[in-house]
Parts: sequence; structure tokens; C-alpha cells
Amino acid sequence: MSSVTEMTNNDVHYDATNFYIGLGLAISSSGFIGASFIIKKKALIQLQKYGGLRASSGGFGYLKEWIWWAGLLSMGIGEAANFVAYAFAPASLVTPLGALSVLVSAVLASRYLNEKLNLLGKMGCLLCILGSTIIVLHSPKEEEVSSLSELIIKIREPGYMLYVLIVIMSTLSIVFHFGPAYGKQNILVYICLCSSVGSLTVMSCKGLGLALKETISGGENAFANWLTWVFIFSVILCIMIQMNYLNKSLDLFDTSIVTPIYYVFFTTLVIIASAILFEEWTKMSAENILGSSCGFLVIIIAIFLLNAFKEMDVNYSNIRHMLRPKREVLSNYNSRWDDHEGTRARVESQHLLNHTYNSDITRTKRIQPAAYQNLVQRPRDNTSLSRDHGLDSGLGSRFVGGSCHTCRMAFNLAAFSYIVALISDAFLIFFAIFHVITFDELKTGYKNPIDQCNNLNPLVLPEYILHAISSILFLFGEQYFSLFLNVPLIAYHVWRYMNRPLMTESGLYDPTSIMNAYDLSMYHREGWIKLAFYLLSFFYYLYGTGMPTIGVKRDSLFKALGKTYSDDEFQTLCFKFGLELDEVTTEKQMIAKEQGSDQGVDASEEIIYKIDIPANRYDLLCLESLSTGLLIFLNKISIPRYKAIKPKTGMEKIVMSPECLKVRGHIVAAILRDVTLTQESYNSFIDLQDKLHQNIGRKRSLVSIGTHDLDTVKGPFLYDARPPSEIRFKPLNQDKEYTGEEIMELYATHAQLKQYLPIIKDSPIYPVVYDSNGVVLSLPPIINGDHSKITLDTKNIFIECTATDLTKARIVVDTIVCAFSQYCKTKCTAEIVEVVYPDKQTFYYPELKYRTEEISHNKAISYIGIKQTPDQVAELLSKMSLKSKVKGKDTLMVEIPPTRHDVIHPCDIYEDVAIAYGYNEIEKTIPHMSTIAAEFPLNKLTDQIRVELAQAGFTEALTFSLCSREDVADKLRHKLEDVPAVHISNPKTLEFQVARTTLLPGLLKTISANKKMPLPHKLFEVSDVVLRDDTAEVGARNNRRLCAVYANKSAGFEIIHGLVDRVLLLLEIPWSANKDEDGYYLRAADDPTFFPQRCAEIVCHGKVIGKMGVLHPDVLSKFELNIPCSAMEIDIELFL
Repeated sequence: MSSVTEMTNNDVHYDATNFYIGLGLAISSSGFIGASFIIKKKALIQLQKYGGLRASSGGFGYLKEWIWWAGLLSMGIGEAANFVAYAFAPASLVTPLGALSVLVSAVLASRYLNEKLNLLGKMGCLLCILGSTIIVLHSPKEEEVSSLSELIIKIREPGYMLYVLIVIMSTLSIVFHFGPAYGKQNILVYICLCSSVGSLTVMSCKGLGLALKETISGGENAFANWLTWVFIFSVILCIMIQMNYLNKSLDLFDTSIVTPIYYVFFTTLVIIASAILFEEWTKMSAENILGSSCGFLVIIIAIFLLNAFKEMDVNYSNIRHMLRPKREVLSNYNSRWDDHEGTRARVESQHLLNHTYNSDITRTKRIQPAAYQNLVQRPRDNTSLSRDHGLDSGLGSRFVGGSCHTCRMAFNLAAFSYIVALISDAFLIFFAIFHVITFDELKTGYKNPIDQCNNLNPLVLPEYILHAISSILFLFGEQYFSLFLNVPLIAYHVWRYMNRPLMTESGLYDPTSIMNAYDLSMYHREGWIKLAFYLLSFFYYLYGTGMPTIGVKRDSLFKALGKTYSDDEFQTLCFKFGLELDEVTTEKQMIAKEQGSDQGVDASEEIIYKIDIPANRYDLLCLESLSTGLLIFLNKISIPRYKAIKPKTGMEKIVMSPECLKVRGHIVAAILRDVTLTQESYNSFIDLQDKLHQNIGRKRSLVSIGTHDLDTVKGPFLYDARPPSEIRFKPLNQDKEYTGEEIMELYATHAQLKQYLPIIKDSPIYPVVYDSNGVVLSLPPIINGDHSKITLDTKNIFIECTATDLTKARIVVDTIVCAFSQYCKTKCTAEIVEVVYPDKQTFYYPELKYRTEEISHNKAISYIGIKQTPDQVAELLSKMSLKSKVKGKDTLMVEIPPTRHDVIHPCDIYEDVAIAYGYNEIEKTIPHMSTIAAEFPLNKLTDQIRVELAQAGFTEALTFSLCSREDVADKLRHKLEDVPAVHISNPKTLEFQVARTTLLPGLLKTISANKKMPLPHKLFEVSDVVLRDDTAEVGARNNRRLCAVYANKSAGFEIIHGLVDRVLLLLEIPWSANKDEDGYYLRAADDPTFFPQRCAEIVCHGKVIGKMGVLHPDVLSKFELNIPCSAMEIDIELFL
């Protein structure tokens, strides 16, 4: 018997030995390629850490990194194995096995890059693989080609030549237009380029494999054939293009997102190229057509899951929560015994979804009329706010029965129903659009009614079923309001289908009656109404992901308030105070719904109120501060007066070393003396720190809190930064000492702490806080030392906050101190700690500063629309913890306490007046007069100048508002310290480091990028520059300017001069021959940006409004220009 058997499938024969060789090569190829993504990503991260120009910005610094070359070698081995596999096995086998690289990449990225790939993302990866595999299984099968001569005949077919031409044209368009314009924002741009080029690579590999196989088998020397060398050149060129743009994509986006999307597009285009080359599309059966369509549908859903929900914290433990009917906080309490304390403690592990609220420069006011009680509040501090829990580094075990619990929508059946509804609604929108277009075509009379009905009828039942499935999920998820919105449409669908015309097939539309004018108009109108409903539903389902809340024990809250309320009464009180009672539940219900009824047997049945808190009200994040705020609002207590006191002797001190400035450059501290903690206050203390870590601390990246038992350590304290190998201590709740490196390994798989490790993991030195005996207090922002942990017996609490943002650190310390100083023996006081910086500057914290804001009484009441006297307004503000006094007839002096860091502008005070007065009490009025909007004068002047310069033959350019430091300084031959630039504190790239102070660099870079355009270049721009201004409220101001550049073989100074004359003539500014203040004139000036003695200041009415002249050759060379240029730039705001 022959050792070689034959495999038969659809009459195509493959040698079994070759089959298994190809299979093994394809599997090993996926492993090497998947690993190469991770290795190259590590190199790109390392390059970014060193400050090199990123690949996404056109840099090639990664070529100097040996790690990147290792990744390239891995990819080369993988691609080589893949390329050889095509010679031994059919592409329909090799291509889908590339899906294994997705799994390899996702697993390695999660392990070595700390990239977040949640449950939905993993589902997306699997669905990508499933969808691509379905397409491969049902795609046209390429027939076996045994020689190069046969392949040459196939390649010369017009269809494949057209495909190659399309790929080349699309590649060029992405390289020169779409890539620079959209590549950094849209992940699909570079992926499409790599995938399309990759499809040509596979076809070339197939040909090159055949050539090698023919040559090795002893047949004709294939390398004597010109086509073999075309294949070699094509493979090399295509791989180089893929390598370059895949690096850019990896640098911009997460590996776990790039890899599956790249695989999907690559696989699909390979199938298309293979089918075109071997002309098998026409032989597809109906089964294969349906299979391919289903595959594409699976891929669309997979990509949606990967991109739409990648920021949500969904994990495997959430699966058992799917049967929960309501949006609520889920706390998984796992019991364990604490041998050290001898008491049983329950450690809290939260499984929550991220809800991020981003604030732009413009603040959104918390307007809460009755119709808008469910609006999500947005923070005012221009930060992203995420509320979820992690293990706090500053304290010991987390205990059951804490006063407050952070809340947001968990991944339950309600969340699942909204996700399904969102996906279904996308298809329903498509159906509605198709419905409208079809009936619009019928109304115009250009389409056959029979064909149109045949197109519409198959979509009727899928539409009805998709809509019904979403509604059923809302029913089981107890989302009754969402269900109520959909019930009328369900009823209409049932009625329509029950009263459909008599037809042999399923559907609604009969060709014999559809052209009836009344019916046609009704169907067309129905399509538009459904489209509007589905569009509104789409945005509603997005909103349906929930609001951030906190959970407070009802009895503890009522005890603090000194009164018992019914649920309705407390809900009314919350709304009056600007809050909202979201839900009433119990701890037992929460655990039972999360883990099952058996797990919640021993849990407390105490009622918990879940209250929506405005995201910027840090002073309301715990029971203590919430109850204090409500008591002040109810006039039951006076506004507390917080004091930072200096001890009579022995003030504690923290000394900072120069090294700590390199990692976390600030530290603030405070001491709470003679504290009495109960179990509830202890839990509340822990919980508040968690909330502050996650929101204002940006998951500890900006601020990290450490709290310690002061009696267990000895000052003065040292805040230092050392190599991880030199740091050794026993972390919180551990039984032995670890080095800094070992701590990173210890917590690499920790459910909560692993997310904080990347903050310092790649740093050569780690921040650390020591006491005078060398005892480690904390390793911020990861974990505290076990030696100084707080217990219920702690009397003196030492609070230290390390930070990269000093302002936020001050807010955090003030918030903690103000909330828990009520447990001190001397209430509302905190002891000051001295902080000494490396330059010997000394600061004292906490500050607990009070400031006074002056507002107009008339403005306040007119903005809100109420009638109140100044004394009444002052009383309203006092209810909101803002002590106020009347000064004069119209002025109020408002004292802002250290608890109210959210008040940063008079409009915030006006808002509190409205809350205290009651939104429902504000009388609804119609404006007394109608007005017509007018264009802002500065914008009107700008538009007029634009028109005139365009008529003068100049082309307008719009350049970036951000640029590099070199653009505004070195390249213009200025010193950076002399330029009033606003610097970006954490620039993503070297290209965007400062806000531009002049429009000139942007225009010069535009000319440099368009050097191939015919001369002359005549460009202008009318836009804002940003100038540092210490007198402005935000420390900077915008200034509208006009800049124009003329570039030609000669400088063209006279053209720029004429342009200045033309602009000022249009502005009716006369030329001043006497050089007085009655007009404008030119005055010689020296500016290093311009050629000596070829620069002039433009003086208008006695003020210098700008400069003009011939640019210096050094300036031109730094912008890579080799032709002379003249330029002018003037301030146009002075003409208003």
C-alpha cells in the first residue's frame, strides 16, 4: 500500500502529505505572526517613553529598537511559513487558520501590554473568527493550479487586472490623502490599506510557491520565467507597505482591536481576490450565498462589539448576573478570615461597568425641571469621570455594611437588552431607509411594482421579529418604560400583518394594489415615521446604559438626618437638593441577584438608597458629607467652619527628594487627630477614597491616596523615588516582604490592582514614602505598607496624596478632611503637615481655604427668572453651604468653603440659587420680545476679509491650532522663553506641544507640503492664536489675526505690501504720510524671523498691529523651503 493517500473533497484532490505539511505551517505561522504584533507594540511603547517621534506621526525611530527587529523577525518567520503553506495547501484552508493569530495576539496583549479586552471584546474576537470562517467555508473555492503557465493565463483575465488596478488606486489615495487626513482618527483607514495590499501579497505568494515547488521538484527552472521575479518584487513591495502602515495602526490603536479587524478585512479581500482570479463566483449555490451573507453579518456585529464597548468593564463574572432585572450596583462579597486580626472580614470585589462623562471647556448646568429629572450631570472640571471600585491601597480589608457603595449600571439582563436593542435598531434603521427609498421610487414611476414588492416583502418578518425580540428582552429585564415606548409599534405590526392582503407568500405588499394613490402615500408616510422612531430609539438605547449613583444605607442616613422619611418624601427632598433617588434595594437583594439566592442568605436586609450624585460634587460622595449637606439645606444645622491648625510643638514634615519629581512630582498631606472610628465610619472612609481615586484621581494616574496609622510610624517622612530592586517592604495584608519588581508580579493578575500597575511599571524608578526609621508607608499609586495600616483602634490618621496634578491633590485632601473631621475630638479641624520640596520651598497642607466671590443680585434673579430680594437670595445660598452677606443694594458677597471646589464661576452660584429656590417653583414665561440673531462682529469682519483676500488671488488655508515648540521658537529664530506660548502639559506627539502664537508656521508648513504645485504660492489664513496672559481668567486669551504668505522665484515684497494696503483700504484706514495717529504707516523693524533691513512694523492709529517683510533664509530652510517668501501678519481685533 502506498504511504501517500489521497483526500477527496468536491472532486478536488490533494496529496495528504502536502495537506498536513500546509496545515502545520499555517498553524505555526499564526503563532509567530500573533506574537510579532505584541513584540513590535512593546518597541513602539518604549520609543514613546523615550520621547521619540511616533510611527503614527511619520517617525521611524522604531528602526533603532532591537525589540522591534525581533518582532519583525517573528513576523518574517510567520509570513515565510504562511507563504510556503500556500504551496502545499489550498488558500481556503490556510487563510482561515490565520484567525489563530487573533487569539494569540489578544492573549499576549492582555498579559504583556496590559491592554484591556473585556468580555464583549473577546466575544467580538471570536465572532470575527467565526464570521471569517463562515465566509471562507461558503466562498467560491479556487480550483487547483498546477503550473505557472496556467497561472499566467488566469492573471491576464480582465477581472483580476481590474482588481489589481483598484487596489493600486485605493492604496495611493490612502497614502496621499485619506491616511494623512483621517488615519489618526479612524482605525479602518490603515487597516483597509494593509488588507488590500495583503490580498495581492497572498496571490503573489501563491505564484511564488508554485515556482519554488516546480523548481524543487526537478521540473522546469521557474526562476527563468519573468513572472517569478514579478512575484518576488510584488511580495517585497507589498510587505514593506504593510509593515509601515501596520506599525502606524498599532501605534495609534490597541493591539486587541487592530488584530481582529485586520484579520477580518484581510481574509475577506483575499477571498475576493482569489475568487476573481479563479472565476468561481458564478458557480455559487444559494446555500453558499446565504452562508456568505450570514458571515458578513456576523463580522459587522463583531466589529461593533469591538469598537462600541471597548471602554466598558465587562468580565466573565458578569455572566451570572444576566438575570438581574434592574440597573443597580453589584457588590460581590467573598468571605475570608483575617488571621492577624482574629475577626472575620468580608472583602468587597466590585464588578462594574465604566460610565465616563467628559466635559469640554463649556460647562453644562444642572438644570432639573420636572421634565428633565433624568438628565445625566456632567462634571465642570474638564476631566473624564469614571466610577468603579478597586482595592484601596491605603487601607486594610473592605468590610460589609459600609455606609456608601459606588454605583453604576452593571452588566445584567437590562444592560444586555439595551445592547441587543442597539444592534437590532441599527438594522431596523437600514430597513426603514430601504422602505422609504423603495416607495419613493414607486411614486416617481421608474420602478416595476412587482420587483419592488419582491424586494420589500422578505424584509417584513425580519423587521417585526427584530423589534419584538428587543421588546421581549425589555420585558424580562423589567425595563418597563422602554417596553412602553415599543408596545404601540408592536401592536401596529400585529394589526398590519393580520390585515395584510391575501397573498401566497409572507409579506405586506401586493403588486396589484400597491400603486393605489392612497395606499402608496400611506406606505411612504409609514416609512418616514418608522425611520424617525428608530433613529430616536437608537440614541435612547445609548442613554439606556444608566447613570452614576451612590448607595447609602437608609437607616444610617435617617439617623444622621434626625428624621425618618418615606421613600416618596425622601425622593422629593433629593430633587429639591439637586439630586435624584434612583432606586431602593437591599444588600441581600443585590447579592442574590448577582450570585443567586443561595449566596445572599447571610447578607443584610437593611434598605439601601441609591442616589444620583452630580459628578462634580465631590463633597457629596459619602454618608457624612451627604448628611451634612442635607442638614444645612433643611436649616437644621449651621454651616461648619473648617480649620487647619498648627500643632504647638513637633509639626510633622515630609521632605521630597529630587528623584521623586521624575515620576509623581507633588505630595500633599494632613493629619486627623483623636479620631473615633466605628465600623460604619471606617467603611465610609474606605469607600470615599475609592471614589476619589476613580473620578478626580483618574484611576490613580493623577492622584493616589495613602492613609496610615500615625502612631505606628515616626516622622519626619521622606518622599523618594528609587529603583524597584532597592525597594523592599511587606505590602498590605501580605505575610512577607517583596521588592518593587516582585510587587509588580504579585499584583499582575489582581482583579483590582493590576489596572494601576502600568502607571509606574515601565519607569526606571518607583515613588516610595518612608518614615524616619526607614519603614515603607506606601508605594504610590499601587499599594500601602502593612506596617501602617488603619484599624478600628486607630486614633491619629496620617493622610498623604502623591500626584501629578497639584490642584486635584489639594481638592482630594480637602474633601477627605472636611468629610471625616467630624469624628475628631475637636470637630472640623485638621492638623497641618509641612512639605519641603527639593528646591527648599516649603508648603503647608491642608489649606482649607475660604474665598469670597462677588455676584450681582439682579443678574442672579434675572438669569433664573425669579423675584427675590437680596436677603432672600443670600438665605437661599446659605442653604447650599454658601454663606452669603448683602453688600449694598445689588451686591452679594458669597463665601466659598473648601468643600465646594465645584464652584469656580459666578454661574455656578446662580445655579445653586436656582436649586435652593426649586426648579419646579420657577414660573414658566414667554420672552417679552422676539429677536433676530446677528453675527458676532469679529466673525463678520473675518468673513469680509476672507472674501476680499480670495478676490485678490490668495488661497485660504486652515492649519492646526497646536504645533511644536520648534515651530513657534527655533524655526522662527526666537527663544522659547521669549514666546508667550501656552504649553500642553502632556502632549501626545511632538507635533502638538504648544498652542500657536502666530499663524506663520502653519502656512509655511502648508507651502512645504505643496512644493510640487505650480508657482507662485499665495496663501492666507484668518484664525485665532493663543497668547499667555496672566491677567485673563484662564491665564490665556485668543487673538484673531490675518496672515498671508507669498512664495515665488522672487520674494515679492511688493505683493505683500500691496495686500496690506488693500486690506487697510477696505477697512477705511487712510495712509498717514506724516506718520501720525490719523492713519497707518510702516516703520523699519528688526525681527530675527525676517531678512535684515527687509522687515517693517505696521503702525495703525499709533499702535503696532503687525509686521511684514521678507523671511530669513534660515527660517525657510528649517521649513524645508528653497524659494524666497514674503509674509505679513496683523491683529484684526483692533479694527472693531
